[in-house]
Amino acid sequence: MEQKKSRFKIPHVYIILVLIIIFAGVLTYIVPAGEYTRVEVNGMNVVDPASFHYIDQNPVSWFEMITAIPEGFLAGASIIVLMFVSVGSIGFYTSTGALERVLSSVTKGGGGGSRIALMIGIMLFFFLNAGLTGAMNTPVVYVPLIVSLCLALGYDAMTGLGMIAVSVMIGFGSGPTNPNTVVVAQEIAELPIYSGLGFRTFCYLFLGAVGFAYVIRYAERVRKDPSRSLSSGVAALEPVQREEEMQPATFRDKLLVFMLLFSTIAIALLTIWLQLGLNEMTALYLIFGVIGGVIAGFNAEEIADKFTEFGKTIFLAVMVIALARAIPIVLEKGQIIDTIIYALAQILQNLPASVNAIGMFIAQTFINFFINSGSGQAMAMMPIMSPLSDLIGVSRQTAILAFQFGDGFSNLVWPTSAIVMAYISAANLDFGRYLKFVLPLFLLLVVLSSALLFAATVIGY
Repeated sequence: MEQKKSRFKIPHVYIILVLIIIFAGVLTYIVPAGEYTRVEVNGMNVVDPASFHYIDQNPVSWFEMITAIPEGFLAGASIIVLMFVSVGSIGFYTSTGALERVLSSVTKGGGGGSRIALMIGIMLFFFLNAGLTGAMNTPVVYVPLIVSLCLALGYDAMTGLGMIAVSVMIGFGSGPTNPNTVVVAQEIAELPIYSGLGFRTFCYLFLGAVGFAYVIRYAERVRKDPSRSLSSGVAALEPVQREEEMQPATFRDKLLVFMLLFSTIAIALLTIWLQLGLNEMTALYLIFGVIGGVIAGFNAEEIADKFTEFGKTIFLAVMVIALARAIPIVLEKGQIIDTIIYALAQILQNLPASVNAIGMFIAQTFINFFINSGSGQAMAMMPIMSPLSDLIGVSRQTAILAFQFGDGFSNLVWPTSAIVMAYISAANLDFGRYLKFVLPLFLLLVVLSSALLFAATVIGY
C-alpha cells in the first residue's frame, strides 16, 4: 500500500514574520503597557531598574501593524544600505570565476602526505570568508568541486560537504567581524562596532579548530575504513566544473582573490582603529567594490549595471530585516516592550549571570528555527535582549555573543536553513545522512559555547 506523503511544509519566512507582527499587535491589547526610565551611562541608554511603572493602555491598530513594516525599513536603513553595497562590492571579486579558478589550481596535485594540509587550507578559506565577511551563499558553487576532490583523495562525499558546511557555519556563528550579526547587533546595542574583538576572536579560533578536527577525524576514519562512510551507496557526483574552472588561474584572478582578502581585513582594521560607523563602513565597501570592478576589467557602465545585478541577490535578506524590525516597533508603539522586559527580568534576576547568558544562547538557537536570518534575528531580538541584559547582570557584549552563537551554529541542523539545504543538494546527499554526520558536532558546539559564555561572565566580558 502506497503511503501518502506529508503535505506539511514550513511556511515562507515572510509569512512567519508577518504572523509574529500580528501576534505582537494582539499582545498590545492584552499585556499591560509600562515603561522604564532610560539614563545615559558611558554613552549608552540603559534602563533604570527601579523606574518601571505601568501606564495607560495603548493598543496598536491593524493599520499601524502594516505601517510598522515600512518603518522597519527606515529603522534599519543604514544596515540595509551596508548590506546592499557590501554584497554588490564583493560580487565584483566573486562573479568572474576567479575564486573558482584559484581554488581549482590549489586543489590540483593535492594527494599523498599533503591530504590533511590541503583539507585545512580549503576549510580555512571558507572559514575566514564566512567569519570576516558573513558569506554563506557563495560557497554553494564550490560544493561539487570539493566533493569531487575528496573522492579523488580517497574520502567520501560527506567529507566534501562537511568541509564547506562546518567551516562556513562555525565561521559565520563566531566570526569576530561578521557584518550580518556582530555589526547589526552592536549597532542596536549602542556598542562601538567591533568592540570586544579579543575574546570573540579567541572563541572564533577555538571553535573553528574544533570543527576542523571533527571533519578531518571523520575523513581519515573513512579513508582507512570506507564501510564507515555515511554517504556510501549514494551515486557519486559527476565532476561539475565549468570551462573557466578548468583553465589555470591568471594573474588577474590571483590579484582579485588577494584584493578580496585585503579589502576584508582592511575594512575591519580601519573600522576598529578609526571607530567608524555604518555609513563610513559602507563607503569603504563602495571604494573597494569599484577597485574590484576595475581589476576585473569592467568599464564604468558595466560596474554600474553589475552593482544593481549583485544587489538583487540580497533582497530576501533585506525584506527579512524590515519585517523583523517591525516586530519591536509594534511592541514599542503599544508600549509593552518594557513590560515584557520587566517580566523576564523578574524571572531571571535572581539567577547567576552565567546561567542567564547560557539561557539567552539556548533561546536564540530555537528562535533561529523560525527567523533563519542573522541580521533579521538581531533586528527582532536585540531591542529586547540589550535592555534585558542590563537588568539581569549580563553585559551587552556577552548578550551579543550568546545571540551570535545561537543564530549561527543552529544553521548546521535546522531544516529551515535554506543555504545548508542547498549545500546538501549540491553534494547529492540527503538531510537524514547529513544530520547523522553533523548532529554530534552541533551538540559539542552547544556545550563548548555554553562554557565560553560562562567564561565571558566570569571575566566580565
